[in-house]
Amino acid sequence: MGTEAVVTVRRLKRNAFALVLGFIFICASAALASVPPNFSGGSGTPESPYYISSSEDLSALAQRVMRRQSHHGLAYRSAHYFQTADIDLGGIPAWVPIGLPRLEKTHRSFRGVYDGRGHTIANVHYQWYRHPYTIYPYTTSGDVAEDQYYGLFGVVAGDGEKSGIVRNVRVKTRSLYSEIPNKRVFFGMIAGALWGGKIEGCSVVGGCASIVAVAGNNYRMKDRYYQIGGIVGEVDTGRIENCLNGLDLYSVIEDTYLYMGGIVGMLMKGRVTSCVNKGRIHAVGGMGGGIVGLSWGGGIESSVNLADVETYSSVSSTLSGGIYAGGWSDVLQCVNEGRIAAIARGGFGCAGGLVGSMSDNVLESSQNRGNVYVEARREAPRSGRMAKASRYYTPREIRARAYGGGLVGEMNGGRLRNSANMGDVSGVLEAEGISSDIFLGGIAGYCVSELNCDSLLENALNVGSVTIEKMPIDANDAMGGIVGHWIEDPKKARVLGCYWLWDGQGEAHGVGAGLSSADTATTPLNAEAMRRRESFAGWDFEKIWRGPEGGMIAPEPASLPRRSFEYER
Repeated sequence: MGTEAVVTVRRLKRNAFALVLGFIFICASAALASVPPNFSGGSGTPESPYYISSSEDLSALAQRVMRRQSHHGLAYRSAHYFQTADIDLGGIPAWVPIGLPRLEKTHRSFRGVYDGRGHTIANVHYQWYRHPYTIYPYTTSGDVAEDQYYGLFGVVAGDGEKSGIVRNVRVKTRSLYSEIPNKRVFFGMIAGALWGGKIEGCSVVGGCASIVAVAGNNYRMKDRYYQIGGIVGEVDTGRIENCLNGLDLYSVIEDTYLYMGGIVGMLMKGRVTSCVNKGRIHAVGGMGGGIVGLSWGGGIESSVNLADVETYSSVSSTLSGGIYAGGWSDVLQCVNEGRIAAIARGGFGCAGGLVGSMSDNVLESSQNRGNVYVEARREAPRSGRMAKASRYYTPREIRARAYGGGLVGEMNGGRLRNSANMGDVSGVLEAEGISSDIFLGGIAGYCVSELNCDSLLENALNVGSVTIEKMPIDANDAMGGIVGHWIEDPKKARVLGCYWLWDGQGEAHGVGAGLSSADTATTPLNAEAMRRRESFAGWDFEKIWRGPEGGMIAPEPASLPRRSFEYER
């Protein structure tokens, strides 16, 4: 072979080798490109989710979800993620949530699947923030935007089974403090809001979260709305299942619309199932519930509140409930064990062992084991000025009202069946120079059965005491072993198979005032009779009720949740 031929062959070999190296380099580059910087691996598919193992990974996720569609933000918003290790966010002074809505006319909520795999995310600092990738939460004029979403996730959205899922996340923090200048705030440790989708198996543990409203953008305090939950601030649609809150929630937001719940601040149409709250709720200015603050629909099932709930207002009304404070959600197979208190220094106070105020919904197979306390104090207006009115009554109606019930404080229609109260109910009323009401009942403090309100009490049981501790001489007062006061309309009111514990002292009244026919449909029992099944005529002890047995002092619903939740403070 000639020299030229040898050279040619060598060149061909070198070129071939270069081509092979180039091909390998291209393949390797493509493979590396599928793993974004600061992610620990994976490709974002259900079979190969992105791996989140550090604070850098989690911050990168928040940044990429907020990208425009042209920067592949949509792909990140819909991807799958696995957390592979515990993460400490203590080095981030103010966490920017993952996924926020309606930014520059683009929906940038999180619509993917995030599985925490039981790992902890510690030291999350939820404080007011300015998002670094958009003008949000500022308006085009530079003012603070009206809406703000706080949480590990800002907004989670989806169809519940395929997308918008956050599961098995454990958030741990010792203390939080947030000053909020916005008009509408959605605050939850896991997510600010849930729009469809599902949050399941998540827990929040730690110390205390304090929420304080401050002046901002010339908003009047009374025009503000704050929805605060241990797990989610607002559930528009979607489901929350098997979640636990162990964080105390404390708010100082006076003269606003505040809705605070151990699991959800406001429930619109979704469902809360098999959730537990172990964190104390202290809501200054508004409504507070062990599971949900305000509920507009949907349902709460098989959930337990183990902590005290106390609401307070010096200028307006306040509602408190072991399961939820007020609204229209069905309550099925739920339990409250905490002390429930509503203290109103400006109008109307309402407290219920399970529900503060319910309207035309169902409460069934549930039990309250905590004491209930309601207090209303008010003075007549001075210097010709009218006192600030309750949000539930007209400004012309200057009065103090205190409603308290072992299960429901105020019942505006609805069905209450197969449920029991084991706690004591007490109340205090102080009103100077104005008309005032205090109504307390072992099951419901105040019932309405008129117009379109059709109320039913069926197979209800009360073993707690009912006591008015203090009231003006000229106050309208009523208390009963079952109902304090029932607005009379015999065609609309039905009372069937209701029993209450009576010590034999004084007069026995199942209904304190209003509906005399309902009073005759209630039956007082002494302690000995409470322990005999034959005392409860018509009750189903095979499917609906159990006991009395062992150390039980009375029957209880058979379908109460019995799951034991262990957690670390």
